[in-house]
This record gives sequence, C-alpha cells and structure tokens, in this order.
Amino acid sequence: MAFRRVVISGEKVQDTKADLDGFFSNKVFKTNYPGLKIKSILSPKKDTIVVDINGDGADTVAKKVEDIS
Repeated sequence: MAFRRVVISGEKVQDTKADLDGFFSNKVFKTNYPGLKIKSILSPKKDTIVVDINGDGADTVAKKVEDIS
C-alpha cells in the first residue's frame, strides 16, 4: 500500500481537474484499481490542484495523473 501526492499547477487547472475527474470515474479505472482512494482538491493557491492517491497501485496512478497534466 502506498500514498502519493501529486501537485499540478498551470493556467488550465480547471480543464485538467475535469479530465482527472473523468479518468477517476471511468468504469475501467474503477475495475483496475478497486481499493484505491483518491481525493482531488483545488488548492487555495491560484492555479493549483492537489491529488492525494492512497492504496495499491498509487505509484502507477500517480504517473498517469502526471501524464494527464
């Protein structure tokens, strides 16, 4: 079990958050990572998203999140 935090910043964080929400709600994603807990937060800092990933497969998902951003 692992915990990863990914911080994403940029001008298009709203678009990135929408893409991440779609990725995390995908049926295939939920099937592949059933016990994974994900929390995506728009940070009080301007143009920043913080994504906390906890559980088996957190390393792999963190890399995919970085690719999406």
